[in-house]
Amino acid sequence: MPNFTLWYKMFTEVTRGADVYVGVEEWDTFIKTYQLPETRRRDAIFGSLMSLATSYKYQKLGNSIRDYFLKTNTPMPIVIAAKYVQLCGRLEGPEREEKVLQAYAELKKLSRLGIFDATTAQTVIDALYRTSQWKECIRLREIIQVLDAVGPTVNGKIVAGAFLHDDPDTAGEFLRVIQTAKQALIPVALIAWYDYACRIGQVEVMKMLEHTRNAEWFIPLEVANKLKARMESQADEDGYRWRGRFTTISMKGECKACGAYLEPITITKEEFLKLRDNFFRLVVETSDVFLRSNPKEVAEFREFVEINAPFDLVIDGLNAAYFQHEAQRVTSRKLAERLRMVVEYVTTRNVGPKKVLVLGRKHMRSWPIDEMRRISRAAKLFYAENISQDDPFLLYAALFSGPQCDFMSSDLMRDHRFKLESKENQDALQKVFLKWQRTHQLQILKVFPDGTVKLKPPMRFDTVAQWTKDSMHIPYESGVPRGLHEIPTNWLCLTKGSADTTRI
Repeated sequence: MPNFTLWYKMFTEVTRGADVYVGVEEWDTFIKTYQLPETRRRDAIFGSLMSLATSYKYQKLGNSIRDYFLKTNTPMPIVIAAKYVQLCGRLEGPEREEKVLQAYAELKKLSRLGIFDATTAQTVIDALYRTSQWKECIRLREIIQVLDAVGPTVNGKIVAGAFLHDDPDTAGEFLRVIQTAKQALIPVALIAWYDYACRIGQVEVMKMLEHTRNAEWFIPLEVANKLKARMESQADEDGYRWRGRFTTISMKGECKACGAYLEPITITKEEFLKLRDNFFRLVVETSDVFLRSNPKEVAEFREFVEINAPFDLVIDGLNAAYFQHEAQRVTSRKLAERLRMVVEYVTTRNVGPKKVLVLGRKHMRSWPIDEMRRISRAAKLFYAENISQDDPFLLYAALFSGPQCDFMSSDLMRDHRFKLESKENQDALQKVFLKWQRTHQLQILKVFPDGTVKLKPPMRFDTVAQWTKDSMHIPYESGVPRGLHEIPTNWLCLTKGSADTTRI
């Protein structure tokens, strides 16, 4: 097993916190000190040190590792040579390209016909895409494709390389590949794309923003900063300068910077009906659902819903009861009380849904009867088998009830969304499901002792770049991780200011 603690200890001992060149004699002493006579063990250590040198951008240390193999006439392992190529690619300055191409030429000599494993090919692409030989990345991608699935990083680096070298046709080809594969577009590709668009002009910038809007890709903070600076520093074709502010959007869709309301998320009647009709076929009726349920229970639930629907809200009962993770074991009375407070809040105190369905499990029948009776008086109850998957039931009941019905759960519903893909609709249903989920899912944030419940309401506005003749609102990635069904909370607000009198 790799000993990362030991490797890092060696790294700090060699570098002492700075990028240093280590001579051959010093390396020999180092090898004797740590008793690394075996070639495989020594190569593993040098490989880890080269990886750390790459992470820290320690060019001198990387050079010394490379030189050690050359001066001792020792064949350099391909993985170390590839990491050295990657390290050279991390340099900034005019010497970067020469060093990358020289290191890549040395790497190719170590491999017959220039064929590498998938990991090595991906490592090299990380450096080559910024050089004049960036199209070599396409050949390396073909190698990866034979051995493994091609991920968004490789595809994105090719897009970045194409835009960096003013080849929009190749960039467009791989943008389509990324979009078809439903991959995210990595930040370096978006940055290179934006810089290319700026070189062409404002029309191309708007084309880029429109493309990212349609693909639901979000620009990184670096692009947002550049766009803000561009719009503030240059007058538009009508002679107006724009004002940019970083802001957030209220749950109602109001921009907190300019007060404008964003476009609402819309799902057409046709889209909703298609989603509802396909959900049962593609999700509820799948074999893995029946593995944890049975056709009889599914039929009983369908009949129950058809008799009692439409509902205004469907609640995942166990999810609501257990939403707050306690360190100690919680009693069934406490769980039942919490669920009852949620149900009573949404049916009596909260202005909104009145007809509520609570989905529970059969073991909940043993919860305190007084609490469960209060719940049953305020809402309809359906108890699924203890081993059943209740999420498909929850979503089916909400969809069957119609566009006005919301559902309450903290589950991200990823598995069920992925099951909506089929040959005839590709990813169209998944996109509709995601829009429906964002606009209909409530989450519990806190239940107070007095019975008040703080809820995270559904999103009501469209979370894509949008603009009018007087304003632009563009969501961007701040770098903070988010759930797949969640959207960025950071926005760039651009509003048209006064005319630029210097042009008059």
